Amino acid sequence: MSVSGLPFDDFRTLLRDLPGPDARALVAARERDAQLTKPPGALGRLEEIAFWLAAWTGRPLPSTGRWWRSSPAITASPGRESHPFRRP
Repeated sequence: MSVSGLPFDDFRTLLRDLPGPDARALVAARERDAQLTKPPGALGRLEEIAFWLAAWTGRPLPSTGRWWRSSPAITASPGRESHPFRRP
């Protein structure tokens, strides 16, 4: 990578040299989605984002990182009063 000194040229070079999407991961993600017990397209845009993420990370199964698996937590916040980090 050569540096020209012009604004954003280094970013343009990095983006140009990125590998393309992983077609096998995309196919595997779509096949997995077809096996789930929900109507196809029920999650709307979220499904499209999951497919895009699978293609660009090369991983057909989503991963949230190691810390999440060791200590799972679910937060449901229907309104302002139940937000765990907001002070009254």
